[in-house]
Amino acid sequence: MNIQINTSNSEQILEHLTKCDLLFVPALSERTDLQEYSIRLEMRATRIEIFEKTKLVGLVAAYFNQGEDVFITNVSVLPNFQGKGVGRKLMQRLFAECNSRHLKSIVLRVGKENRPAISLYRGLGFEVNSREVNLGEEIEMQKDLI
Repeated sequence: MNIQINTSNSEQILEHLTKCDLLFVPALSERTDLQEYSIRLEMRATRIEIFEKTKLVGLVAAYFNQGEDVFITNVSVLPNFQGKGVGRKLMQRLFAECNSRHLKSIVLRVGKENRPAISLYRGLGFEVNSREVNLGEEIEMQKDLI
């Protein structure tokens, strides 16, 4: 498995997200049209990807906004590859990219009931953002880099 940046196309992203859909809490397809989202990720997001041969098995997609922070819009790993450090490797590669751009923080949102993801993010140094934000079934987490 190798890590790459921005090599996947919208078809590969759609196939990957479809296979990961029910792992999101609530399901990603309940919140957005997966095909439109895949196109948006290809066109606008910075994507850290792990492939096994030609299969996209792990994806972190983030928006590097003008300013000093980055917003992670997607973290997903195919079910057969979970628990093998793929998510952690993707996030660590994203941290390196953020540090090279001298960014100050990373923000993401995660379903309140998605305990495995919350555990991963806490283990990587994210904390629940203390801002008063009404996100419904999600919480916002932040990692300060500086």
